[in-house]
Amino acid sequence: MATAPVVVVGSLDSTFPRDTPVLLWPALILALLCVWLLPIVPGIRAARRKGRSPHWMWFAVHPLGGWITWLVLSLVPEKGHMRTFAVYHHPREGYEAVKQGFSWPGFWFPVIWPFLKKLYTTAIALLIGLFLLRILPSEAQLTVFAVLAVLVSLIVGFKGNEWRATSLRGRGYRLAETLQAESPKAANARAIQLEAAKGISPTREDQRTAA
Repeated sequence: MATAPVVVVGSLDSTFPRDTPVLLWPALILALLCVWLLPIVPGIRAARRKGRSPHWMWFAVHPLGGWITWLVLSLVPEKGHMRTFAVYHHPREGYEAVKQGFSWPGFWFPVIWPFLKKLYTTAIALLIGLFLLRILPSEAQLTVFAVLAVLVSLIVGFKGNEWRATSLRGRGYRLAETLQAESPKAANARAIQLEAAKGISPTREDQRTAA
């Protein structure tokens, strides 16, 4: 005698919840793509409005890179904007212009920038700090590194130019002029003109640093 098929009423209820996440995956992926790609167009518009290269938005290949680049492009001054520079002079090394205020190169490259600006003590201290992170438990390294990376970038950005000015004075530079200019080279050239008006003739090294 054939037996009637047994229908388990609760089987659909037990199966549907397992299928629900699968159904949500396309919507989740679409939402993540929208969040990832959303800042690209306003970032390009901000770059063109500020006279900057739209190619900066290539940082959007990283999910957070696009948002950070858009924020930076929205905050930076327009190209050609006059900034304040303190121009220092050394008899043998020539002129060095130090922008007053926030250092964007120091923010983006908080270890490389101090080396390039001969802030060796600062750069070595940062490298030692990064090395000491290796002694932390592996599960804590990523979180601590991310937090410290942001803090270090902000500190170098806000204090980097001040540290550089202090370093120049310690190496025998004197403050020649404080003036408005579009770039460090323009500030050096303007400082040479002002010094020449005071009867101070520029040396060959002075002309090289202003070229």
